[in-house]
Amino acid sequence: MDSAKIRGLDLEEYTYLTQCLQYYILKNSIAIHISKQPKTMGTLLWQLNDCWPVTSWSIIDHYKRPKAGWYAVKKAFGNNETQTDSIYSRKLNLIKPEFKLSKKKNLLVVECNTVAKYVFVSLKDDILDLSNNYFDISKNEKVVLNIKNKKESDWDVKKVKIISLYDILNK
Repeated sequence: MDSAKIRGLDLEEYTYLTQCLQYYILKNSIAIHISKQPKTMGTLLWQLNDCWPVTSWSIIDHYKRPKAGWYAVKKAFGNNETQTDSIYSRKLNLIKPEFKLSKKKNLLVVECNTVAKYVFVSLKDDILDLSNNYFDISKNEKVVLNIKNKKESDWDVKKVKIISLYDILNK
């Protein structure tokens, strides 16, 4: 992405893009570290959380909400994932994703008509504590997200907002 395009992003889009970068770097760095065992026997993360509202490299924000890096670390260590991304995100030929959302109790089911990278799910004017976020989805795949901090009656699927890397790269 060229600098002129980056300057044209609004704050929300720029923040999303920085989170994608954090996810990409942590996911791939941890995968490389794991693949180099026993020469490399671990990854030291700095820093876990923010002590006040700030832009930083932490993986949990001041309000105790996970950032993209949290999901990357959870995935890499939880699954002992050793596969790095085979292609840089900027070289991807992404198609405009069309998301289909449905609600089952306190689960949000996300489906897509194509491959989508770094899918970020949020709720307009409120915070969702999700089991996963900043995830990739394949064509016709169903991703089921557990909403941890809301009762079923506290949120409406019509107020869910989704953004993916396509939205930023094709702005």
